[in-house]
Amino acid sequence: MPDGPVPEGEMPFAIRLATEADIPALVALMTDFYAESNFVLPAAAATQTFDALFASPALGAVWLAEQTAATVGHLVLAVSFSMEYGGLRGFIDDLYVRPSARGRGAGGVRGRRCLPPLGRAPLHTP
Repeated sequence: MPDGPVPEGEMPFAIRLATEADIPALVALMTDFYAESNFVLPAAAATQTFDALFASPALGAVWLAEQTAATVGHLVLAVSFSMEYGGLRGFIDDLYVRPSARGRGAGGVRGRRCLPPLGRAPLHTP
């Protein structure tokens, strides 16, 4: 849950690291995300990509936002090595919040709660 009081108009969200067991929910979120732009997500490819990410945590991490036992969004942080930044660089590769949960702080909460506690070497995030 977010630190401190929840501003008026925001609903509290639980933020947690996703696991392999969450892949079906993540693919469902991505399907909705793609559909908003009239794209069809290749679900099998997305599943394989999440499998690869969870098998190699050095490549990044995924967080889920949940509200009242419903998954309402996700954030994917991808990690790469950068000469420009002198080492590891992280960037948000995917950020999606279901329309029903938008405007209530889920995206901002995820960013504040996910990026600092990575537990790895210093990571540059633009």
